Amino acid sequence: MKADNLLILLSVVIMILTGCTKADEADRANVGTLTYPIASFSYSGNEQPSPVVVSFTNTSQYANAYRWNFGDGITSTEINPSHKFINSTPDPKNFLVVLTATDTTTMLSNTRSQAVRILPSKK
Repeated sequence: MKADNLLILLSVVIMILTGCTKADEADRANVGTLTYPIASFSYSGNEQPSPVVVSFTNTSQYANAYRWNFGDGITSTEINPSHKFINSTPDPKNFLVVLTATDTTTMLSNTRSQAVRILPSKK
């Protein structure tokens, strides 16, 4: 066997025995790890009598698409929406606001809901 062929054969054997490089090990450590979206939000402006505009601040993590349901038949896909609530009852009314945060790469999503209390209108 020639020296060049022996050197190539030795290189292949060493690659097989050593397995992978440090860069490959780092890549392998990340395979299969998914970060699930975390839906989260806060709101302000609901302290006034109805009709009232409430501002929502989206504090979600690991998501890039959002769907809001304001509990009154209205929805939004804005990141930080504002919404006008109307309470036509004589008593305070709770609207269940639901935010679904989605990672469009993995299509994983997470939902968070909070009751937003809206005061009746002053007549």
